[in-house]
Amino acid sequence: MMSSGPAFYSFKDPLKPVKIAPRFDPAENTGDFTKGVFGATYGKDGFWYVYEYVFAPLTATIFSMLAFYVASAAFRAFRAKNLEAILLLGTAFVILLGRTAAGVFLTDFLPEEGMLANFRLENLTVWIMNNPVTAGNRAIMIGIALGTASVSLKILLGVDRSYLGGGD
Repeated sequence: MMSSGPAFYSFKDPLKPVKIAPRFDPAENTGDFTKGVFGATYGKDGFWYVYEYVFAPLTATIFSMLAFYVASAAFRAFRAKNLEAILLLGTAFVILLGRTAAGVFLTDFLPEEGMLANFRLENLTVWIMNNPVTAGNRAIMIGIALGTASVSLKILLGVDRSYLGGGD
């Protein structure tokens, strides 16, 4: 019999596992092994309070600080001295802004359908990631394939010297 996903079982009797539910729901699966490990049901103890009100805000804070650090490092690295550096800096800025809710909010006035929809930051980010980035990835993969083929050919023909310098 086929299943659409994992089923969760109670192993109180290891020889006769009993199916608890077709999906994991901590409030429903009280006989699950995590009940014995954590000793609590979802939302009924201090762990979930600490997770919701301490851990989640701290991770958001760390990621926002990381975003500013990356942005400042990119600004120092990409000094806009020529046209290529300006294009690289502008593309990085569009992608960083297009992946956030602020970028979506900034271009929210543009229509969702039609020609102007291409200039919304989320759509522009998707286009950049699908077209120019894919071309760069293909070029890198072709270079890897050619390097692998040339090194393999050197090894097969015996032209390659040992990295220790031994031999002839």
